[in-house]
Amino acid sequence: MKVRLIVSLVIALMLVAVLALPAMAANPSAITASVAVNEYISCTITDNGAGGLDFGSLDPGTTDEPEADQDGEGAVTVVVAAETNVDCDINVKATDFTGAGTIAITNAKYGTTNVLASATAFAAADTYYTLDTSTAGGAKTVEVYHWLSIPSGQAAGSYSSTFTYQVVKS
Repeated sequence: MKVRLIVSLVIALMLVAVLALPAMAANPSAITASVAVNEYISCTITDNGAGGLDFGSLDPGTTDEPEADQDGEGAVTVVVAAETNVDCDINVKATDFTGAGTIAITNAKYGTTNVLASATAFAAADTYYTLDTSTAGGAKTVEVYHWLSIPSGQAAGSYSSTFTYQVVKS
């Protein structure tokens, strides 16, 4: 009786062991997977002043007046985030100042330092100019400084322009 019981237990354990083993495919097959990663640009553009670029009230003949709020930092800060996965150009463009007359944008300058001697004059309205570049996967911060000259004999009155900043794939 003991022998039958032991034999029965051994058979039961063998059945449990055989049934517990995972089934294996006799012929495994590989299935390919694919994915397309989109180009991604993440940036923040911040006006460091109180609501737009402000050059104040200037007299005709004033040259290279800095934007009022660029004191220790640029008038505008452009930050390209590290999650950006393409190389980028950081650009600016501007329109002529219009109002009581026109002040050509060629009277304005831009730069990435607070050193006027390194600033560049806009050559034409509504044309993008490269301020700096960024590399995919790396964060980049660019401070943008602006200066404005008022031509002699400019008509009195208020003038406005639109400055546009963009970050685009190189």
